[in-house]
Amino acid sequence: MEELRQVWRLLIDMQVDLVPVYIPSGDNPTDFPSRRSQSAEWTFRAGMRATLSRLSSSAFTLDPFATPATAMAPTYCSLRAGERCIANDGMCVSWRHQQVFLNPPWHLFHRVLRKIIEDAATGMLIVPHWASKLWWPLVLRLRAR
Repeated sequence: MEELRQVWRLLIDMQVDLVPVYIPSGDNPTDFPSRRSQSAEWTFRAGMRATLSRLSSSAFTLDPFATPATAMAPTYCSLRAGERCIANDGMCVSWRHQQVFLNPPWHLFHRVLRKIIEDAATGMLIVPHWASKLWWPLVLRLRAR
């Protein structure tokens, strides 16, 4: 609120009238990206990325939930613009015939598990130990596979 008050005082001092205008989402190209949450984004402590790479049976080829700074594969998807980014939504690209590194936002786990099955994806999935979730038995079955 303090920052807002400073902006408001500046507008008054400069005799600028602020007139809010509604712009429908369809007419506002910045609306969709601004609504996409980055709050689930996180990364690993130092050294863990190398450990995860060593644990994989082969090098990762696709990281559908990355940023340029956190990508574990040369090909990745990101909500942020990046020169190597192939898409903004990792759920919309094929995971078939890829060695996928999956560290998805937790609210997408059920969709991610369905996509693993649909695309017959192979790779590594980072999963919180959350036995009370409805998707937990499916995680255990996929792990066994």
